[in-house]
Amino acid sequence: WAVGRTKRLEKMILDHEDVRKRYLECVQLHTDLTQHFKVPPTEDNTGSVQSPVLGFLGDNQPKSDSWPPVSE
Repeated sequence: WAVGRTKRLEKMILDHEDVRKRYLECVQLHTDLTQHFKVPPTEDNTGSVQSPVLGFLGDNQPKSDSWPPVSE
C-alpha cells in the first residue's frame, strides 16, 4: 500500500512542476511548524518533540543532525 502510494507521488512530482512546487511548500510548512513548536532543551528532555501537525511524517526519517542518505 505505502510503496504504491510513494511511487505514485514520486511520479507526480517528477512529471508535474505545479505538484513539485506544492510538495516543497508543504515540506517547508511542516519544517517551519516543527521548529515553531519545538520545546527548548532542559535537563529533563532533549528538546525534540513530535510535530503536532502531521507528526507521523518524520517517523521514518533520520535525525535532523544526521547526514541524508546518498544514492549510489
